[in-house]
Amino acid sequence: MGGRRRVCLRTMKKESSIFFSKYLSIWVAVCIILGTAIGYIFPGFADTLGEIEIANVSIPVAIVLLIMMYPIMLKINFEEILNIEANLKPLLLTLVINWAIKLLQWHLLHGFSCACFSNP
Repeated sequence: MGGRRRVCLRTMKKESSIFFSKYLSIWVAVCIILGTAIGYIFPGFADTLGEIEIANVSIPVAIVLLIMMYPIMLKINFEEILNIEANLKPLLLTLVINWAIKLLQWHLLHGFSCACFSNP
């Protein structure tokens, strides 16, 4: 009976994650609207949250980021890290894209926006 219950719980978790993923853009929009509404209704709330920091690190932001990253960290197969040499090409491609191409792209975007939107 316990095995059947575990399978049912796994199925429920999978279905709920599919539902959440399917409507992710709606959840993001709802959160943006709620956050904006809370900011208008309680204007001092953002200032209060902004004051909670240690060494210039916002503690509320750090907590929310950890909550967002935790499910992803659970899916990491740490045994595969030992086999990194077998899958070196995707890792190098990711590093080049994130640290070379995207960096150049953001510098160009910054230069373009400064040239277009700054006062002469």
